[in-house]
Amino acid sequence: MARSDRSKPPAREHGRNASAEPARWSQPSEIDAARGNERKRIRAGGADAVTSSAAAGGHEGRVERILRALRVLIEDGTAKRIVKWFAAGLAFMGISTLLLFALVDLLSLSVPLATLLVAELTTLLRFFVNHRWVFGLRKPTLRGCTQYHVANAGAFAVWWMTANILTILGVHYLLAGILAVACSTSFSFATNFLWIWRRRRRL
Repeated sequence: MARSDRSKPPAREHGRNASAEPARWSQPSEIDAARGNERKRIRAGGADAVTSSAAAGGHEGRVERILRALRVLIEDGTAKRIVKWFAAGLAFMGISTLLLFALVDLLSLSVPLATLLVAELTTLLRFFVNHRWVFGLRKPTLRGCTQYHVANAGAFAVWWMTANILTILGVHYLLAGILAVACSTSFSFATNFLWIWRRRRRL
């Protein structure tokens, strides 16, 4: 009987070990799940980092291209020519007004004839100023002068059509005139820099 009693405690201890066995084997599965979630988070973070890095790289690339273009414009003198071009335009606004006053009030010419003479005279003067002072060229050509006349005629057509169309659409005529001047100036700028005095350059 004593032997049988001694054999019972080990049986109970074996039962406790057997019941604890599933608990020990359940822990690695939870650890693996946690590790899997951690890997997913790392991958997601890596993807976000790659996406943000690509976006930052694209933004930096655009900024670099803009800065490079501005640097080229400054180095080859285009920015300086643009400033001179607008300065000449403002100066000729005053010159044309003075010439019109002189022809009408001092020489007693009719307004239609005076405006026609002022328009042609200022066109010729502006062509030579642009050619020599703005763009730094020495030998004006008849072809360039003809192209400049065509460009001025086109600018006038743009101004006239824009002012009248905007007025028909209900825009106040003064505001329409200002917008028309902006459109005609843009047209003149494009024809002067991209056609008549175009310079090929590599960005």
